Amino acid sequence: KHVVGGAPDRIREQSLPAEAVAEIVQGQTGRGIEIVPQVTSGRGDVGSLVTNRYTGEPLRVEVKKGLSPVQTERVAAHETGHLVDTVAGDIPTKGLVGDLEGIYHFGIEGAHRDTKRTLPKHLGYKGDDIPREYMAEAIRQYMAAPDTMKAKYPGVAKAIRAAVNENPRLKDFIQFNAFVGAGLIGLGAAGGDRQ
Repeated sequence: KHVVGGAPDRIREQSLPAEAVAEIVQGQTGRGIEIVPQVTSGRGDVGSLVTNRYTGEPLRVEVKKGLSPVQTERVAAHETGHLVDTVAGDIPTKGLVGDLEGIYHFGIEGAHRDTKRTLPKHLGYKGDDIPREYMAEAIRQYMAAPDTMKAKYPGVAKAIRAAVNENPRLKDFIQFNAFVGAGLIGLGAAGGDRQ
């Protein structure tokens, strides 16, 4: 099992390395992350979670060939966020949209902003795809920077933990810890449950 976040015996938060992301994909789909000339979505995307159109079951994660190693890792982690969200049963976003908008903008632009944010609708997403895009990016950021997620967006972090940590298909692959290490108390975060 891969643990994301703090533990009582660590001061620094533990992010999820690229190898662990690949292991989660392998464990949930039976396949590794596939580097392809063009992703299945056909929208010009750089990554895709391919699901069975009848059952919704995740089949594979695709990342477009030709990206830099950093871009490949980032896209693979975002698509793994979609996989985790799908297996968890679409994590609810109600009451979290403002925070999810901030998370999404930061993921796209690399800076926090309260107004004029880049959102999924600006990138062509519509309808039910928008909350799924928000949650996939939130999961990616939780895997990459758990300390920031828990300190700045505790409600989103709690929603992810609640949906993932006890999920029978996910709990043996990934766990998001709530504990905030001693080095993070100065950020205004407090220790929490250890879901």
